[in-house]
Amino acid sequence: MKKRLVGALSILLAAGLALSGCGTDTTGTDAGNAEGEQITVTVGAWPKENNEHELKIYEQWKADFEADHPNVTIVPEPYSYDARTFVAKAASGQMPNYFSVPYTEPAKIVQAGYAADITEQVKKFGYDQELMENALDICTVDGGIYGLPRTMYVLGLWCNVNLFTQAGLVDENGVPQFPKTWEEVREKAAIIKQQTGKDGFLLPAKDNTAGWHFTNIAWNYGVEFETEVDGKWQASFNTPECIEALQLIKDMKHVDDSLPDNALLGYADILKNFALDQVGMVIGAAEAPMANMMINQYQMEKDNISICSIPEGPKDKVGLMGGDVIMFSPQSSPAQVEAGIEFLKACGYSPVLDEVAAKGMEDQFQADIANNNIVLPEPMSVWKNEERNQKEKEIRAKYANVKPELYQDYYDNATKKIKPEPTYNSQDLYKEFSSLIQSILTDPNADIPALVETAQNTFQTNYLDKIE
Repeated sequence: MKKRLVGALSILLAAGLALSGCGTDTTGTDAGNAEGEQITVTVGAWPKENNEHELKIYEQWKADFEADHPNVTIVPEPYSYDARTFVAKAASGQMPNYFSVPYTEPAKIVQAGYAADITEQVKKFGYDQELMENALDICTVDGGIYGLPRTMYVLGLWCNVNLFTQAGLVDENGVPQFPKTWEEVREKAAIIKQQTGKDGFLLPAKDNTAGWHFTNIAWNYGVEFETEVDGKWQASFNTPECIEALQLIKDMKHVDDSLPDNALLGYADILKNFALDQVGMVIGAAEAPMANMMINQYQMEKDNISICSIPEGPKDKVGLMGGDVIMFSPQSSPAQVEAGIEFLKACGYSPVLDEVAAKGMEDQFQADIANNNIVLPEPMSVWKNEERNQKEKEIRAKYANVKPELYQDYYDNATKKIKPEPTYNSQDLYKEFSSLIQSILTDPNADIPALVETAQNTFQTNYLDKIE
């Protein structure tokens, strides 16, 4: 069985366990009680009042679900996961029954005792057989299932069509000549800078984003960040391959001058700079919410957005997989868990798109069109069921409002080989590398081997050595 522990954070979380017995409303019944008894489920990740578009969709889902399930009451809770506030909220038992977390977090939450084991309910629905194995693995700890993957993304490379066109890097149909390798990324970034005066590539180092994105670059150079040796976990990235991948970034910045002058940019700057035609390429995923922010906040034309699969490195071509997982507070009854899973299904998140689930999906797409958002032509699904995924594709085809050729390389290649984020302390790893990359971007004389050696020792001592 796989065992995921969490080092320092698990110790911090565990300190609050004694307080976790109160708080969340557990009104309802266990699965074996009389049919029809009232069940109340507090659903987190609910849109806030200022998000009118999403709020309207969720309110419709709630109304339709309660009409079809008169014994279930859905109580909205506009709680979004934040690692800085989670401990206090979970320790005092104030988590909603149903909450969403990124793929990086389930192991930490389970080890600290803040998630219900939902193995029985997941198997009752048959979802353990329907989920992609690497998605289900994210939620599995010591053989128990503690969550349901809801969404999935795979990192690729966004390409700004306007800048590629100005640089002469499009085909006869106006589709960017997508770089196939990281050396080609470097070459095209330099051409964009030379031909347009705009930056060719952006790797934001102000927050954890640089480390997150660099992880995917490094994998394709042959880097493994954590390795199990005799039952212990070792930081393993102090290698020539890691140094080579970082040298690429250093050369793009200090030799080619194809990266921004400002090395202290963050994730929000990706969206702004890309949307305003200030950068030609950024790492990202074909996620509608990110594109919608660029379109609606910065008035970017939707046909100026294109994406390809992550470029190949010297050793591999693998895309980093992420997304969100629905988990349940440990105070939730089996009946509440089942009702929560039923609600997910009604919103379109299930391996079978029945009439109710299909309606929930169409409600989303109709609202997207009405709110000037994009609808992408193909699903990025956590489900193995090809019939289900084909049906989603058919539904999307009725609403898709982007040029498919601007996304086709991504859909054809992004999921051929994918890999989940590092298991242990991934956010801490990203932070370490973001700091390292910031040093490289700001100092043309930065000693990459020395920086990598220091980062490995720090990550090992501060995090991996604390895994029990």
